[in-house]
Amino acid sequence: MTVKQVLVRTNIRGEPIAPFYRQIVIAREGRTETYDIGVISGSVSGVVDGSSSLRRTHRSVVWEEQALVIENGSYTGAARETGEWTERRESWYIDPTRRLHVQISMRGSGVPTVDTTWLYRRQ
Repeated sequence: MTVKQVLVRTNIRGEPIAPFYRQIVIAREGRTETYDIGVISGSVSGVVDGSSSLRRTHRSVVWEEQALVIENGSYTGAARETGEWTERRESWYIDPTRRLHVQISMRGSGVPTVDTTWLYRRQ
């Protein structure tokens, strides 16, 4: 796994600002994902014709105390965790010995919950 953070030091006009991490880029298992930190988003897709249902998605990448939390999922019901649904939550934090902990929880309708914790050290 490779993790890169995009550090922003200037605003759109090129003026200096207090530095902050705008994005995180994670390369693992043959794929690369880019997340905008501090963004909560979602979508709705499908056709309403009485025979098919809408599929809603949600994604958030936010700080919860000292952990960066990445959540995403989808559902076909009226609210989250209704209809056919899946959710994935990753919590990333660095412990006092500078090891990275990644806790992953996957759950959904009709499937058992799977919780996994990965522990990494910098090389």
